This record gives sequence, C-alpha cells and structure tokens, in this order.
Amino acid sequence: MLEAGQTASPRFSTIRLLADALQLNEADQRPLLQNSRPQPGDGPETSAHGPGLSPPFPPSLPAPLTSFVGREQVILEISAQLTSPNVRILTLLGPGGIGKTRLAREVARRLAPAFPDGVICVFLESVADNDLVIPALAESLQMSPRLKNGRIESIAELIGDRSMLILMDNMEQVLGAAPALPGLLRQCPSLRLLVTSRVPLNISGEHRWPVSPLTLPQRANDSRPSGTTPSEAELLFEQRAKAVDPDFTLDEERAGHVATICQRLDGLPLAIELAAGRLGEVSVAALAQETSLLEHLIDGPDDLPDRLRTMESSLDWGYRQLSPQEQQLFRRISVFRNGFELSSVVDLTNQCGEDPAPVSRMLTDLKHRSMLSIDTKEPSTRYRLLEVVREFGMHLLRTNGEELATEEAHARVFLALADSHERHAWIPVPGVHERLLAELPNVRAALLHFEQTGQREAMLRLAGALRWVWTSRIDIGEGARWIDRALAIDAGSSPEADARALLTVAQIRYLLGDEAAALPLFERALAISLSARDWFQAAFASSALGAVHVGLGSLDTAKRFGTQSLELTQRMTDRELASAVDTSTLGTLGRAEHGLGNLDLGEAHLTLAASQFEARGMAQGVARVSQALGTIAYEQSDFLLALRRYQRSMACAVESDDVRVVSLDLTLIAATLAALGEGRRGARLLGAAATLDEIVGAPVAYSEIDRAICGDAHEQVASSLDMNCLEVELSIGASLTFDEAVAEALEK
Repeated sequence: MLEAGQTASPRFSTIRLLADALQLNEADQRPLLQNSRPQPGDGPETSAHGPGLSPPFPPSLPAPLTSFVGREQVILEISAQLTSPNVRILTLLGPGGIGKTRLAREVARRLAPAFPDGVICVFLESVADNDLVIPALAESLQMSPRLKNGRIESIAELIGDRSMLILMDNMEQVLGAAPALPGLLRQCPSLRLLVTSRVPLNISGEHRWPVSPLTLPQRANDSRPSGTTPSEAELLFEQRAKAVDPDFTLDEERAGHVATICQRLDGLPLAIELAAGRLGEVSVAALAQETSLLEHLIDGPDDLPDRLRTMESSLDWGYRQLSPQEQQLFRRISVFRNGFELSSVVDLTNQCGEDPAPVSRMLTDLKHRSMLSIDTKEPSTRYRLLEVVREFGMHLLRTNGEELATEEAHARVFLALADSHERHAWIPVPGVHERLLAELPNVRAALLHFEQTGQREAMLRLAGALRWVWTSRIDIGEGARWIDRALAIDAGSSPEADARALLTVAQIRYLLGDEAAALPLFERALAISLSARDWFQAAFASSALGAVHVGLGSLDTAKRFGTQSLELTQRMTDRELASAVDTSTLGTLGRAEHGLGNLDLGEAHLTLAASQFEARGMAQGVARVSQALGTIAYEQSDFLLALRRYQRSMACAVESDDVRVVSLDLTLIAATLAALGEGRRGARLLGAAATLDEIVGAPVAYSEIDRAICGDAHEQVASSLDMNCLEVELSIGASLTFDEAVAEALEK
C-alpha cells in the first residue's frame, strides 16, 4: 500500500503507532512517515514534512526514575479536561513541594497516545528572563537554527494543525511571557498546553487546577486497622523509605508513627519524600516525635535543583518573590495555628502597630502565589498555611527577632475575642461559639504564651472566659487544667479574673457530676464577686449554687440561692444580660419546686424558661429545661408527653453539640419507651447510651428524680424482654453510630 500512491497511503498516525510498536529508531521511522497520508486530526501535510523539523517531534518527556504514587482520580480528571474541546490551556497550581511537576509529567506520559504528533516538555527551571521563554520552547521543539528567532509566529507556523501537548514547567518565574501563549493557541487549533506554576497565568482561555496534597490517614498516633488501605501519603512514605531501608514496611508498629509524620506534613509529597529519606539516620518513631520536622527535610538527591533538595529551599524560593511588606505579613501570620480569619490578621496587625489597610489585598496575593490556602466552606472564610510552611514562617520570625512581640500580639487578639464571648455565651450571636471552637488551637497557643511569660491575670481571663466552649467538648476537663496551671503562676491577678476562673472550674466539676468539688468553688467565686461588687458574676455564681443544691437534694437551699440570684441581677446595668441569667435561674427554681412536690409551679417555671431560651436561640438551654419537663411528665405517668419532651431535649442538645445531655436523654427515652411497651427499641437505646458513655463519661443527672429514672431504666427494659432478645438488642444498639442512635431515639 505504501507504493500505491498518496491516496492509498496509510494515515500518519497509523504509521506512527506501527513504528512505535516495532521500536524503530527515529532514522528508521523517517522514510515511513514521509510516505504517510495526513488525516484530519493528524495535522496538515507538514505533519510529515514540517519546516525545520521532521515529525514526529523528538520526545522530551523524561523517563521517571521512581514510581508514581496515588492521585489516580486526579490524573483521570485532568486528562479529561485536556482532551475536551473546551480546554486549551490548563495550569496546575500549588505551593512548592505539592508535586505539580511530577503530576504534570505523569499526565503527559499517559496522554501521549492521544497526541500523535508528540508531547513536548519545556523546563523553565533555569529560565529567569521572560524574553527567553519562546527560545526555550523552540529549543525543546529542536527547531532548525534559522527558525530560532524568538518569535511566537515561527513556532505557530511550525506546529500548525498538529495534535500536540506541550508541558511548560515552572512558569511562575517568567509570567511576563504568558500573554504570548493565547496567540500560539489561536494559530494552532490542535495544540494543548499543560502548565505548572505557583501563580495563575491570568491569560485568556486559562483553566486552573489547584493541586491538593496527597490523601492522609484518618488518625495519627494509632495503628491502622487491619484490612484497610493505606492513604496516598503513607504509600509514598513507604516506597521512598524502602530506597534507604529495603526492609522497611508499613507494619502495625510503624503505622502510627508514619501517620503522624504524614499528617504533620499535610500530605506534601516533597516533604514526605525528604522525611522518608532520613530513615537511614533516624528511626521513624524518633522522627514522629520531633518538635519541628522542617530541619529534617534536607538532603534530597544531588541531581535535583537546589530548591528541591531541602524543603526550606523550596519555600525560600517562593518567599523571595514577595515584596518586603508581603514578606513581613507572611512572617506574622505564621504565628496562627490551624488557620485564621481576616479579622484576626487585621487585629494582629493593629496590635503590632502596623497599618491593616492592605492586609486583605496582601492575603489575596499570598493565596495567588500558593503561599496559603482559603477555605470558603466554613461558615466564614478561613485562611490556612500548610504546617511545614507555617514552621518555615516561624523560623523566619525568630531569625528576624519578631517572635516574642508577634506571639504577644497574637495572644492579645484571642484574649479580646474570648472576652467578648463571655457575654455572647448568654446572649448568642450566630457563629461566635463555632468560631471559638475553630480557634481552639490559637487559644491554646495564647494560653501557653501567657504561661511562659508569667501572665497569670491574662491566662485566667482567657481560660475563664471560654467556660461554655470547654463544657461543650468531650474533653470537658481541659479548661480546668489550664486554670490550674494559671493559678500556679506566682503573680497577682484581679478579683474579676479569679472569680471568672473559679466559676469555670466549678462549672466543669458540676457537669462532671462532682457536686461536692463544685460547691466550695462556686461559694468562693460568689464571695469574691460580692466583695468586688461584680453583680453579673455574683448572680451567676448564686444561680449555679442553686443548681448544685438541686443535685444534692437540698431543695430549700437551692430555692434560696435562686431567689438571691434574681435579686442580684436587679443591680446589673446590662439588662439584657441580666434577663439571660434570670432565665437560667428559672430553670433551677423549676427543678427545685418539682423536687419539693410543687409540680404545677415547677412546670410553670420550666415552661417559661424554655420559651425564653428559645426566643434567644439558646438550644442548649432549651435542651436542659425540656429534659426537666420530660421528667415531670414521666412522674405523672404521661409517658407520651414525656417522650415528646425528651425528644425535644435531644434534638436541641444535638443542635448545640451537648453530647452529655444527649447521653442522658438516650437513657431517659429508653426508660420511657419501656413504659410504653417498646422494650426492644429501649434496649437498643441503652446499648447506644453505653457506647456513648464510654467516650464522654457517664451521664450527669441533674436531679435525684432523674437519677432514679436512669437507675431503673435497665431493669424496666429487661423486664419486658427475654434474656436472649435483650442481649441482641443491646448489642445492636452498641454498634450504632452517634447519628444512627440519635435517629433511633427521635423516631416518632
């Protein structure tokens, strides 16, 4: 057929595939290719006889020296984009060390069959002049000397309609050359460009693909459950570790350490590879325990560019591209842990005595330069530095002598935020509680700074102001531990700070069911607040003492403290805050009256408290008084009404993340269901409650009546079922997830 004339000649792409299959070298391929027949999609006749170059284009895609790990779905999605008619230029974006180059090369390698006229790589690592980019492209195409004039038109004429993929690596340092690329694409309709850059090109037709880190193990400091697949980060660590230790395996002993390392490195491939390479000198266990990993991310292969041989060099390259003002902001924001909001950076800048006006613009610039990421999925926008990037910034902060002043400013920012939360805990503002939960890593850093600098007053104020944050968490005792450390500081503190801290510790002890320990703490807080004429904290302490005495069964004393609280709030100037404290006190008085047998009065107090809590949007308050109302209905044998009220309590507890109320509600609902003849369902909820109790601790019943109902719950359920059925249902309940247990309890 090759001798029968042009019309009978095989397609160019067919000959290309045949030649590749026969493993012919370029000299042997040329006579065959010159007799091929171009087809649509193959390119014009110059596809076989292009000016200055004989196709196929000389391959320039380096053969990989190491295996490619993970990102299979990402490769498929990028490949789909590059072969779609709507995407002509795709930019892979991300910070240094994220694996843009390696990913781009793997995509290009796998896409080679889709581009019969060649896949060309243009490496711009050593190109620092915008005017040298087009000559570098010509060099990669091996154009004849007469065409290497640096003009894009010459390259466009050469490529023509050929179906090609050109990979342009490290474009961020020559962004001035990017505007020439749309012109090249317009003249070459079958050309695709795959670009890697830390910065968007910002040109017509550009599609952007932010490269994410490798997938991470779900938990650190723990062995991976048998039968589960390692994450991409773990697999990369294991494969690179074998290069220095052939016997290395991701066994049960090492899995937890590797998971810790990968999580601390945020799944950054370069950092993981450098860390794995250190195993010839340090054990994986020792590496996982290092305070800073950045200093260990060194000694990459000598044949790599300098900025890829150490993590610090890679990050420093990007840092040096910033303006002096941007460099200073980058150093400042490295003090934040686990992200930050714009308002916190503005406050930090003010604390440092600097102009906050350009902060928003500079953060956007840092994001465009892949120095930080932005999470817009949160209720409010949060910025985040990868941990190894943050460590680099902290290193620069120390080097520049700015660490202590910036840490102090950072701590003051979160002290001010916590101070505002003291009122917001009583009068909720949407998002404030969630914001503080998200800021706990920053709060802990601030507390540690105050401790290390001997600032007892500030530490007590900060830890004490977050009372409702500490008590909403599973580790409810953390706040008390911080306050104990603050009280150990040999320095003075104000009565207001002392009382606030005592109230917080007392509240934690009470919610843990230790009324005996909470009682003297509340009493001391009340005495200090009365002496200081701090009517708000005195009213709260008195109301809390009423609640403690309800739990202890001293109901007349509980009423006395509740009444005193109502009197103290009359002296407060902040009437809205006073009303909020009164609502809480109404709940306490309702429980006290109920315990004394005054069911109608108790129900009236609790119903009013529930409506006031609901009007303020305080789901946690609604949960607790609805629970008490359920118990009144239970005592009156109105089990359907009790069930509805307990279910309302649970729904509000879930909304407010009050897992301890959820735990108690599970048991109360189980007892109520048994009374209604639904023992099997009650048994499942008891099983679920037992599982939850193992996580959060035994539920705290806030009255003797609740304790009695819970104590009898298991016996009531068991009496309605035979032993085998009981054990089966308990087992089913114990295996339920939290959401499944809640759904079971809320079922009508």
